[in-house]
Amino acid sequence: MAHKLYQCVIIILVIINSITLITQVDYGDIDYLNYVNIIFSAIFSIEYIIRLVISPKKLVFIFKFYNVIDFIAIFLPLILAMFGVNSHELIVLRLLRIFKIFQNSAIMNRLINVFKKIYLELLVSYCLIFVILIISCVMMFYAEHNAQPQVFSTISKTLWWGVTTLTTVGYGDMYPVTLAGRIIAAALSMLGIGVFAIPSGLIGGAFIEEMRQEREEAAKKKCKIDKGSLPD
Repeated sequence: MAHKLYQCVIIILVIINSITLITQVDYGDIDYLNYVNIIFSAIFSIEYIIRLVISPKKLVFIFKFYNVIDFIAIFLPLILAMFGVNSHELIVLRLLRIFKIFQNSAIMNRLINVFKKIYLELLVSYCLIFVILIISCVMMFYAEHNAQPQVFSTISKTLWWGVTTLTTVGYGDMYPVTLAGRIIAAALSMLGIGVFAIPSGLIGGAFIEEMRQEREEAAKKKCKIDKGSLPD
């Protein structure tokens, strides 16, 4: 219970600190925001040092991913400030603190487990998307280059059109004017709806399966505890 409360407090502090840092970027150096951010930096510095002190394996602690992020967000801005680096440029480093939200998070661990289970299937699905993207962009280039040589000037530039069309974003900065180009664009738009459903379905299905397994394990543990508590 205490650990969950600690996590909630840290998450709330990180969110508030992120808002104050963004506000500082938008409105410049405001005295009270500077003081607030100094207080937050002090809190996170003390929290990092306490965790380091109580850690039995200090070297392992230092090189853990989230702890490296913590160190960069807390201490690197202080070091760079000593060398006269602009404070607004250092805010980007301090915003790395937002990664603390995922530190020791059960949801994040669950997501990692999900991706470990389906990474091969995801790789295959994204390879399929990549193949469709390349083929459609080459076809679009040859369909539109003569009609719009400045817009579809190279295949690499046409890739931008392909990405926005396949993801059904369509910014409108590049669009076909020929019949062949419009047919390719329509086909790619419809394919985009289908092909992105594959990784979405994989992730959603694996996440549901992970939660189901966790519930089953929790139920088994509860059953064992209940059996152990029964009188002989």
